[in-house]
Amino acid sequence: MAKKKANGAGKQGAAGAKGSAGKQGAAGQKKGNRLSLQAQRCAAARAGAKISPAPEGPAPAVSVLVPICNTERYLEQALDSLLAQTFTDFEVLCINDGSSDGSLDIIKRYMANDQRFRLIDKDNSGYGASMNLGIDTARGEYIGILEPDDFFEPNALELLYGLAKGANDAGVDAGADASASTGAAAGSDATAAENVKASENAELEGHSDGSEAANGGNAERAEAPVDVAKANYWFYWSTPKERNQLISVCTPDMVAAPFSPREKSEVFYSIPSIWSALYRREMLNECGVRFLETAGASFQDLGFQFKVWVSAQKVAMSEAPILHYRQDNEASSVNDVQKVMCVCKEFEMAERFIKHDPQREMLEKVLFRLRYDSYMWNFARLAPEQRREFVPVMQKDLRQGFKNGAYDRSLFKDHQDACLRYLMQHPKRFEQFFPDDPTPMKKGLFYLLIAGPKAALKAVGK
Repeated sequence: MAKKKANGAGKQGAAGAKGSAGKQGAAGQKKGNRLSLQAQRCAAARAGAKISPAPEGPAPAVSVLVPICNTERYLEQALDSLLAQTFTDFEVLCINDGSSDGSLDIIKRYMANDQRFRLIDKDNSGYGASMNLGIDTARGEYIGILEPDDFFEPNALELLYGLAKGANDAGVDAGADASASTGAAAGSDATAAENVKASENAELEGHSDGSEAANGGNAERAEAPVDVAKANYWFYWSTPKERNQLISVCTPDMVAAPFSPREKSEVFYSIPSIWSALYRREMLNECGVRFLETAGASFQDLGFQFKVWVSAQKVAMSEAPILHYRQDNEASSVNDVQKVMCVCKEFEMAERFIKHDPQREMLEKVLFRLRYDSYMWNFARLAPEQRREFVPVMQKDLRQGFKNGAYDRSLFKDHQDACLRYLMQHPKRFEQFFPDDPTPMKKGLFYLLIAGPKAALKAVGK
């Protein structure tokens, strides 16, 4: 699971996390009130947003969304990486989510020097609301995302847009230099109201399209536009010593030719790296793909990526890394363990999204495996008292998946299946025995205890 960026909106604290756990009675009522207030807050911020006018002339090929809230420390590096792009037919939508630092001044400085930079200035209402407003405002054929503490390689947009337009060979060549690098490189066709309505309908009714590509064969896919162009990226640290770690989300099999996610379901399990990709704007609008507007910046990338894979009919990928994804931002929400309960809301939303899908049974099984992976990743990073709070939530949700027929043994490795079953049968012992510091040795001992030597060896990669 990837980190989430701090957005400064509505930190929950321990009390908020407890409400999100889905407790009944008064606590549940309070949770519902909070969610209702958050929705009202997002709507008010959207209505009051100030959007700088687009320059005259044709719409750009790409719109890059930059959600910003109190990130002046890193913002210039991010925006400079856009100025350095070898591909120039793009606009930058800087979405200022009520920053109280110097971020707004930095945005205005870039706007004064380059008309491709536009400002969406709104009251603080959270990451999801910012991103949805950005999608509604974007004019490009494709939409990209750049977090304000990350930065692109100079050829990032050239590579991704080349993939999107079918220039696969050119795209791979364009990424060759980036693959070898280890250091740092410096009006919508539909109205916003229409887009919001499409998103709301998708949330309420589920998404009923998307299986056409899986059933239509290679001939139909060849004629269809690319819905998602995606590439690998680096984990990046600027301190104590600048370094990169390659993160591969694209396997050689995925890179070989464009594909439907429903035919290569393994793509659903990749890290939700939504910022190393371009998304066809028309696909997002037609399918109602939007972010869940919860407070803060907590796991919204997980739900958004799942909706994208459900909706996309044609995906093109490159193994070339094109983005540096910062790991040493102390303000990142991945460091706020109190937000862990927000992950449950993302899965509830995903379940609603596929409610009427023709391939619902397959997608429910994929979603169950995703839920297990996400819950385990979060559980491992929690403090003991937070683990005690989260374990009952994990057990309840996973048991419900079993009851609904979402469990598919073939999607789990032996040690994962053993861990899942132990959690559901012995939650207190699971919490007690799971290592606080999951080194290979401690991890191996845990799986030895619950599943025996064979599973333990597989768990540590032996």
